[in-house]
Amino acid sequence: MNKARLFKRALAGLALAATMTTAAAAATFNITGGTASVLPATYNPSCNGCTAPAVGDPITVFSGSTGGSIGGGLGISSAATLRFTFIGKEAGAMNALFSIGGATLTNTGGFNTTFTVYQTVAGFLNFLFQTQEGGLWDDINGNGVGNDQLGISNGGTTQFGGLSMAFSSIFNQGKSVYAFFGDGRGDVDFDDMVVRIDVVPLPATALLMFGALGGLGALRARRKKASAA
Repeated sequence: MNKARLFKRALAGLALAATMTTAAAAATFNITGGTASVLPATYNPSCNGCTAPAVGDPITVFSGSTGGSIGGGLGISSAATLRFTFIGKEAGAMNALFSIGGATLTNTGGFNTTFTVYQTVAGFLNFLFQTQEGGLWDDINGNGVGNDQLGISNGGTTQFGGLSMAFSSIFNQGKSVYAFFGDGRGDVDFDDMVVRIDVVPLPATALLMFGALGGLGALRARRKKASAA
């Protein structure tokens, strides 16, 4: 195989990698459904000195009847790597966020604890908030059973009508949003657990390198095949 053809195929590999880079960078959040509101005056999570989000900021609220759909949620426009970061809490009860593959944040962990997951398709983000009841004394859904684990699923349903979820306005050019959880214990100010969610694109330099290496690897294989013929 001549050098001109090798060069053309290497360029093709770089072009493919550039296309992948553009696709990764294009992923943005969107919110479907919900009810427009603002963070109330009682919003006051412990958050290690954070100043945002703040009282009066616009939010979109989701809730529903026990076992019913919440009617929408937070979506992503294409497959993407997502980072979830625990920002703050107000609740004394144990709350958690669960995502793809069992990745978990809890409000008993340290502030700025984080995990990263890859969502393979566009659509609603795959995560839920959950609260842990602490016994009959903490029977928030009134079913007479202690230690229930009650959750509300993004884009899905809720196991208890008292649970709520909300999202801030999307920022950072469509790539960041705050998610808020109301754990059903009566205050309804969305600060029982607060999580920041970010799109994390693969660095363009890494994608270009992978594309170039892949293209050159294919060319090397073809040269060996040609030499053996």
